[in-house]
Amino acid sequence: MENWRNILVKKHQTLLETMQIIDKSALQFAVVIDDENRLLGTVTDGDIRRGILKGEVLDSPINKIMNTSPFTATTAHTKHYCVKLMNDKQLKQLPIVDNNQQVVNVLFKDEVQQQSNENTVVLMVGD
Repeated sequence: MENWRNILVKKHQTLLETMQIIDKSALQFAVVIDDENRLLGTVTDGDIRRGILKGEVLDSPINKIMNTSPFTATTAHTKHYCVKLMNDKQLKQLPIVDNNQQVVNVLFKDEVQQQSNENTVVLMVGD
């Protein structure tokens, strides 16, 4: 997905701001980063809902409810590895980080599956 940067949120952003970003993207997911673009965690619309049910208010910072140990892959991992990890762990999204833990991409299961379903056909025609 080319617009993965649209789902990046800073740890001090509120639940309400994050909900608006998630809603606008329609991806049900956001990536929480620090000022150097390093991965701090992830948050889903379900995480926000559970946080509110536990008493968090819409003005609470998102870092109060984010998942601080999300599954990730690095730039050194192959696409095959990423697809297998997503399938094995039933992940809909997978942040990709570099050696400094900076977010460089986010893979989405729907997009990865669509790309892996593209078939190449080679026809050998001869006499």
